[in-house]
Amino acid sequence: MSVKWQIGSVWLSQVGELPAIYLGPVEDDVAFLTTELERASHEAFARAYKWAPKELVVPNAKLLLSWALEYGASDRTLAAFQQFIPLSQEQLAMAKAEEAEKTTTAAAPKATAKPAAAPKPAPAPAPAPKEPRTPAAPGTKFTSTVAGRMKQLIMDGKMPDSEILAITAKEFNFDPATKKTYVAFYRRQLTNAGATVPPPVPEKAVPAAAKAEAAAPKASAAKAKK
Repeated sequence: MSVKWQIGSVWLSQVGELPAIYLGPVEDDVAFLTTELERASHEAFARAYKWAPKELVVPNAKLLLSWALEYGASDRTLAAFQQFIPLSQEQLAMAKAEEAEKTTTAAAPKATAKPAAAPKPAPAPAPAPKEPRTPAAPGTKFTSTVAGRMKQLIMDGKMPDSEILAITAKEFNFDPATKKTYVAFYRRQLTNAGATVPPPVPEKAVPAAAKAEAAAPKASAAKAKK
């Protein structure tokens, strides 16, 4: 086996900022560690990453771990990290709490009013054809989580990052100010996994009249203080 394909070798992204740690072959794929356990074909992995010297393993593992602690990590992901870096109980608790928050938020039922008696159902219309989506790399899966929803909207490529954040915040009931970097982070993660990610949609320009209207209350308040 080539030295570059040894378990624990570090690979640096060729298209973003997220490094990866090689964990070995799984069936016909490659298993690797970023901020979570991931899989991709050998070809996709080799296109997205280039091998780096072994002295970069620990620094890059620490970088990935810092992001995993911030965004949450599963027990399996944490166990993979512990092959390279010892984790304190505080770090384990931090990552698990963030992961639990994502899971709980996604699974929380929405309050609904008591339904009235339902009329007889009309014949179901034929399902609308699904729009084609840009293909993701093998092993890329979307789930009913903040991360999964953001990745889905990123891959749709129809709205700017600010709208992706706003929609996800509304659906999962969190303050968007606390997760401003999430969309860019997951965009890099998809790219690094070999997905064909659509380019970011430009943010919509705010009309000058709207800017002046928004600034008016602040100007009035400043005059009142004087």
